[in-house]
Amino acid sequence: MHFINDWIRHVWELVQTVGWWFFVGLLLCIVMKCCLTNRAWTMRGSLPICLAVLGGAALPMCNFAVVPLVACMLLCGSACSTALAFLAAGVLVNPAALLLSYAYMGPVMTGLYALAALLTAFAAGLLGRKLPDLPLSSEVRGGTKESIRFCLLKLGRRLAAWMLL
Repeated sequence: MHFINDWIRHVWELVQTVGWWFFVGLLLCIVMKCCLTNRAWTMRGSLPICLAVLGGAALPMCNFAVVPLVACMLLCGSACSTALAFLAAGVLVNPAALLLSYAYMGPVMTGLYALAALLTAFAAGLLGRKLPDLPLSSEVRGGTKESIRFCLLKLGRRLAAWMLL
């Protein structure tokens, strides 16, 4: 019984620590959904992969914020390769990793780490071209009000259960 109590306490501490990043990711889903056109979501080729790598690297967020963004990208019609490149860049190039790399290995190794992470994310996107694209969800169509409802209620509820698990 003591083990279960400790486990519940640790899960609750984790939720308190990273839960707000999850909410930030959902809010960014709303912004992306409202600002990008349908054409931007459905682009294919190397350009969207490059943009996804740069976008994922530029966002200084926790992995718990990157996952809702990737899920939103996939549901809105983005190619699997684009979403995979964004996920890899968002996870590999984060401020904590860069700061620790700089503190322990110096500027040259930090630059090499960042370059390797960007190339890895781009390679993941290129390999992701072999994956089949997901069908566009009918839930994501609509205006701003529907976007907010979709991102916060439906997508948030679905992902929160998986992320807690």
